[in-house]
Amino acid sequence: MKNQKARGRHELKQERQFRKMVIVMLLVVVAICVGYWLMNQPAPTKTAKASEPFATSENQLEKYILAKLTTNDVSPGSTPVIIYRFSPESGDGSVAGSGTLFEGSNGLQLFTSAHIFSIENNGATNIYAIRKLRPLEGHSIDYGIEGFMPDDVNIPGYRDTGVDAVLCKVGPRPQPIASFYTKEREKAEEKRVIELVPLKEAKIIQSNLSGEYVPVVGWSAPSNGLTYLVILYDSRPGESGTLFVDKNGGRYILKGQNESLVITPEAEKQMGYPLHSSYATVIGSFRKQ
Repeated sequence: MKNQKARGRHELKQERQFRKMVIVMLLVVVAICVGYWLMNQPAPTKTAKASEPFATSENQLEKYILAKLTTNDVSPGSTPVIIYRFSPESGDGSVAGSGTLFEGSNGLQLFTSAHIFSIENNGATNIYAIRKLRPLEGHSIDYGIEGFMPDDVNIPGYRDTGVDAVLCKVGPRPQPIASFYTKEREKAEEKRVIELVPLKEAKIIQSNLSGEYVPVVGWSAPSNGLTYLVILYDSRPGESGTLFVDKNGGRYILKGQNESLVITPEAEKQMGYPLHSSYATVIGSFRKQ
């Protein structure tokens, strides 16, 4: 009887050990299967947070402009820049547009589009800072707009005439600037822009930012000595104010996309342009002051 009890305990112990071994083996098999399944899953897509630099539209706009930048000196003495708008009240900042920095007879100056000072942007008083793009030196912002300069040679009374171009004084102490460019001014200007006259001979202008050559489609009647040229160009937000130059030294400011201009597919085909092309407007020509 004693031997039978001992043998029973031994068999029970062996049975428990066998069950443990089976459970361990099952866990190992399950772990291997799960591991193999995880290895074959696609990597999770990273969701950008609003606080991350690459997640903001403003940084995407900067990237777009920087991607177009050429290191070549297209127009000697004319440095392309990005202009930033900052609210003194909230501290919020955004890309206002592009421009061209140069040393003029009255010191450091900036050519850009007047509509970056649009009332429609936020209708407030803002501070404008400038980042030079050539040479491209990190994210340093060393200058700002200190005010506007009189430019009776290029644009007599330009702040009040409706011309979408301004000449700014630049320095290390940017001053608050009140918005002044209105939607009514924009509409009045658009009426002049669409009064196009075909070119008698081909004309090409070159971007001071990217170095690309762009064909001119037509031009409008002069206003205050200035002409609006319509170009075959896909202008994006943030590029307004970019400088273009022609072979004779003429300097033009990019106004932006011209959505009111419609050219028929037949006309585009005759001119040799891709169908449904994008068109933009530049204003000029200007001289350095």
